[in-house]
Amino acid sequence: MNKIEILSCLRHPNLVSLYGCTSGHCHELLLVYEYIPNGTIADHLHSNHAKPSSLSWTTRMSIAFKTASALAYLHASNVIHRNVKTNNILLNNSFCVKLTNFGLSRLFPNDVSTAPQGTLGYMDPQYHGCYQLTDKSDVYSFGVVLIYLTSSKPAVDITRHRHKINLSNMAINKIQNQELHELVDPCLGFNSDYKVTEMIKVVAELAFQCLQNESDMRPLMKEVLEVSKEISSVGYDRKVANEMDIPADDVVLLKSDPPTLSPNSLRQNWRQTARTRKRKERRWSQSAIAHHGVGVILLELLTRKPAMRQGTELAKWVLSNLVKQDKLDSILDFSVSRTSLAVRNQMLAVLKVARACVSISPQAQEGDMA
Repeated sequence: MNKIEILSCLRHPNLVSLYGCTSGHCHELLLVYEYIPNGTIADHLHSNHAKPSSLSWTTRMSIAFKTASALAYLHASNVIHRNVKTNNILLNNSFCVKLTNFGLSRLFPNDVSTAPQGTLGYMDPQYHGCYQLTDKSDVYSFGVVLIYLTSSKPAVDITRHRHKINLSNMAINKIQNQELHELVDPCLGFNSDYKVTEMIKVVAELAFQCLQNESDMRPLMKEVLEVSKEISSVGYDRKVANEMDIPADDVVLLKSDPPTLSPNSLRQNWRQTARTRKRKERRWSQSAIAHHGVGVILLELLTRKPAMRQGTELAKWVLSNLVKQDKLDSILDFSVSRTSLAVRNQMLAVLKVARACVSISPQAQEGDMA
């Protein structure tokens, strides 16, 4: 009955259509859906007759975008799917997405406190641990789908090394360690096709944001949809990208490798932000760098949050989250950090400076200066 209640009021080209059901006089409730003839994503990548090479990168991006569109529509309709996975993403003969299986779906905000249900490997860890379901739970699951489409690896595989059994954990480690080439399906042309390479880098960054452990740090599904649309629409011209590469003095905060290229429009946005930040930093004297107030300003720029948030100081909130998660990149402003792995590395380096500043109380600094 839950499926009927939800599907009867939903109409979207990327949701499977419910045609009808048996009457209440029947002994068994039967639902009649539209027929989708081409199986699921999982069928194409992991069934006995699977041919991963048959799904080109363009097709996979189209699948990701249409799945994001369906989920964004559900969330706008106050519905949480709660079981987003590749087996529930059907494909027709034109590889158009039809999201299905609403048996675990819930209406929110009224139905958010519930015992965890879903599929291992796709389930939001915060939902699993705290029994609190939110729309960000679907965002996490979609992040796993993105990595699945990029890697052609199952979400859970007990034959992998124990640290790699869970695909989301493996992906986070590969992205953080700049080992994306070890994650990507070789048949996609990563590092041989410039356009595919650049798109995969940004998709990996988007997935990285979706897979944050804390739900507050994940983007909304409508933001994910906007980014997915932008990834597919921007130009990927190697010559233009080289001409617009970030100058050397903009990357002094990078820990090791030179910055990876991002799509041109995203790079322009970050360069403008970086230049604005640099102008502000030049106005600060060397003696003020260690001051608590400077640390707070840096945190405001990095997180796009006010210094005082719901009665809690931003600095204290950042420090507590860093101690608890030991993940510096979990609090960054998604709209900026998503642009490329190089941008994220720059922001992480600035975050380390900000943390050092706010770790010392203003009173202690004033005493030292006196």
